Amino acid sequence: MFNKEGLKSLGNFLISKEFLKHVGTSLLFFAVLMLFMGWFLKVFTLHNTNNPVPNLTGLTRAEAFQLANDNDMECIITDSIYNAKGKRGTIVEQNPPAGYFVKPGRKIFLTMKAFMAEKVEVPNLKNVSLPQARAELANHGLNIGKLIYISGEFENLISELRHNGKRLENDAKVNKGTYIDVVLEKGTGNNNITLAIDLNSLTLKEARNRCLDVYLNLGGVRFDETVRTAEDTLNAVVFKQIPDISDEIVLNPGDKIDVYLTIDKVKAIAASKRESANLDLEKLKTKDEETEIKDDEY
Repeated sequence: MFNKEGLKSLGNFLISKEFLKHVGTSLLFFAVLMLFMGWFLKVFTLHNTNNPVPNLTGLTRAEAFQLANDNDMECIITDSIYNAKGKRGTIVEQNPPAGYFVKPGRKIFLTMKAFMAEKVEVPNLKNVSLPQARAELANHGLNIGKLIYISGEFENLISELRHNGKRLENDAKVNKGTYIDVVLEKGTGNNNITLAIDLNSLTLKEARNRCLDVYLNLGGVRFDETVRTAEDTLNAVVFKQIPDISDEIVLNPGDKIDVYLTIDKVKAIAASKRESANLDLEKLKTKDEETEIKDDEY
């Protein structure tokens, strides 16, 4: 407990010049420290210094590296592709894409179009299933082309591989990225499938893979007027397909589906909604017909 003399002494100390001087010095120190920390964090994190990534596609390696350096960025070549659109020895893909805001010093990963095609050995896939063949070819940098069915005892078992209509022998070498046609046996059973896949709103690559999932071929590919560039062809989605999913058509393995693509997402969504409405209408008609048949039986 403080007595009166002690409280008076404490009060005098709290208003003394010496105490106020210490308090002022401490507040000044903390203010300077906060200002320094704010400046340090801005410098360390490069606050508000994001810059847009320049467009490096179409440039040579030297041009791309120089432009990136001018923008305080670093380039790394991660892959080269021979079967790509563009001039040989130029950049065909970049990540992050042009216009994306990044901090100084950011690495830009590039893919070039190779001057010469890389040769790869085609794996021996005789008597292998299609799913396994897709994985094996992908591991070798190759793609599935057309599915060709011939008479045979074992359903969907690979009989041979072809390229440009010619049979590929064991240990054959082709350019990396080549599409390989796969010849499969039909089998002895009834392996017809109904058209039950919807390709609407899928990209070209997704549509091709979806067809392969059910042993069908992607047929004709047509782009509408909105598709103008190579990048557009990658981003375009299906808005129409033939045969249509609402058509009551039975397809055999190896049959094809033609697709029409657009980059107009609204157009694709509208087409998908029309398909859904048509399917609902078909289901309603079928249900009404079944009800009429039951009524006639009674």
